[in-house]
Amino acid sequence: MGFVVLSLPILAALLIMVLATLAARVVTRRTEGPKRKKAIAGFIAALIVILIPTWDEIAGRLYFHYLCATEGGAKVHKQVKLPAEYWNADGTPIFLDVRGNRVRSKLDEDYDVFKRTGEQQVSQLFRIKRYGYTVSDRHTNVLLGTLAFYFYFGGWLQNATSTNVMGIHCPDEQDVEARFLRAIFVPEQDQVMRR
Repeated sequence: MGFVVLSLPILAALLIMVLATLAARVVTRRTEGPKRKKAIAGFIAALIVILIPTWDEIAGRLYFHYLCATEGGAKVHKQVKLPAEYWNADGTPIFLDVRGNRVRSKLDEDYDVFKRTGEQQVSQLFRIKRYGYTVSDRHTNVLLGTLAFYFYFGGWLQNATSTNVMGIHCPDEQDVEARFLRAIFVPEQDQVMRR
């Protein structure tokens, strides 16, 4: 049973290609005129058969990449200069570990860091979700920055033939959160170097 489940996407792709080939042959045979006209008609027929189950994958990816380019990622609204107690002797921030992961620190006393603003279904048709986060000053409620992640979970064919659709997301850099915090929070003194 596991073999059948894992091979469903491959079988679906093969079935679509066979149907597209058959459609192209039927249309080519029934089209009158020169070979060029027959070839174009056959190509269009094959393209239609391929696009029927996959159009939402193409349109969904285009929309996903548009959202990533225009609305995804980090936006710094206000930069904050932090005093020396927020920085290690080597100039690295105390609120990030050596791998760039956020750790609980004095920063959490004064700032709401990565407060989740919610999950939003951007497109039900294209299976796109948005997860938003903010960084703000706890005392003044001033918004310092926003971070938006977009997730795309594939088209109809992928969801119908796969048992575990993981999806893709943007931004997809591993250290996006660390770079985002380093863009918002900077040392007061210029001589302190950031990593």
